Amino acid sequence: MKSHRYKLATLVLSTGLLLGACGGEEEAQAPEDPEEVADTAVEEDEGTGTTDQSTDTSDDAAEEADTSDDSAGESTDDMEDTSDTTTDTSSDNTDSTSESEETESTEGEADEDTETTEPTGVAVLDQLGSTPEEAVSAAQENFDGELMELELDQEDGDWVYKVSMENESEEYEAKMLAEDLSVISEETESNDGMDANDVFAYEDAIPHDEAVRTAMDEVGGELEGWTLDKDDGQLEYEIELMNTDAGGDAEVKINAESGEILETDD
Repeated sequence: MKSHRYKLATLVLSTGLLLGACGGEEEAQAPEDPEEVADTAVEEDEGTGTTDQSTDTSDDAAEEADTSDDSAGESTDDMEDTSDTTTDTSSDNTDSTSESEETESTEGEADEDTETTEPTGVAVLDQLGSTPEEAVSAAQENFDGELMELELDQEDGDWVYKVSMENESEEYEAKMLAEDLSVISEETESNDGMDANDVFAYEDAIPHDEAVRTAMDEVGGELEGWTLDKDDGQLEYEIELMNTDAGGDAEVKINAESGEILETDD
């Protein structure tokens, strides 16, 4: 009986020790106080929230940075557009100024050309529109005769040829515009006879421009007119000049065959 009790007590003690050991492990492994867990969760949530807020703040800052960049880009584009507009305007103004300067330059050149287009001296002869030979030929188509006198003169601002001819029975005189040899007037009258010492052929004389140049080299001035005829059997040019070097008008007689100056009257 005692042995049985002893065994039973030993079993109970062993069981208690075992249960105590198991209980200690469970207490050691038992979860933390719920309030502490809750506080920890709250702290973790708050930390997470702070992180989220920081993240949100960073995202907002990034968005603001993007917006700032976009605004800066738009401002830069606007500045570039404005710069382009200013450049275009400046370019247009420059082009307008250049065109204005070119127009003024062209007008100035036109004025200079207008001032210098009026021929003087021997150059006048190149602007007549016809030659003395052509004037004589045109007169001979209307009258059959020999040349007595050939003259170039100005009438009412136009250069005019006067061609005088004769034959055994008639004398003929025609005035023609040098520009186109159109006939201004014609006259014919009777003649008692032709004197061979008074007539000549234009081909016997030196060219009129050569005679004019010789006279102008002698006294200067501007051409007023010339006459070609015979004087005592000598074929002569009489060149009339105005505004000469001496300050007045002059007449220069030139041998129409040799080109020699015969006389100067100023």
